[in-house]
Amino acid sequence: MKRYLLLFAALYMVTAGHAQKKNFSYKFYGQVRGDLFYNSRANAEIVDGLFHLYPKDKNLDADGNDLNATANGSFYLLYSRLGVDVTGPNIGKAVTTAKLEADFRGSGSNWAVLRIRHAYVNLDWGKSAVLVGQTWHPLFGDVSPLALIQIPEPTRQAEILYAALCLKKRTRNRMPSSA
Repeated sequence: MKRYLLLFAALYMVTAGHAQKKNFSYKFYGQVRGDLFYNSRANAEIVDGLFHLYPKDKNLDADGNDLNATANGSFYLLYSRLGVDVTGPNIGKAVTTAKLEADFRGSGSNWAVLRIRHAYVNLDWGKSAVLVGQTWHPLFGDVSPLALIQIPEPTRQAEILYAALCLKKRTRNRMPSSA
């Protein structure tokens, strides 16, 4: 958690220091989604109770009472997502951008906790770019036409990503025209 706070503080200081620059802008985005549910009996569920599949069969105790005939419900905001995209002034020939995005999904059984999805600064020179911070995507990311060097593996850990555009100019074999 300290790492995230330090990264956020550094991002804030960098953007606050350039707030008066001509090429500085920011855009807030996100969605707030609340899910409320009520079940009249116990359900078979997966992913720590986030997905209810079907009502459970009767499960009688010694007195003949159905143990699964208990109502339950909950309310959660874990699919909400809030963020800010920052565009800063150019540093040399590099276009600078930054992103900070959070949701309430947590991890493991702590799924109702604030989680940082993205927190990074990106320097883009057009044909190459350096990203420093934390980024994540449910897929493995762009493979072609980018050559990726990623430290560490693509997880939610802090990372340094270098991407270089690797497109070769294609030459065509032309047949000599017969006259």
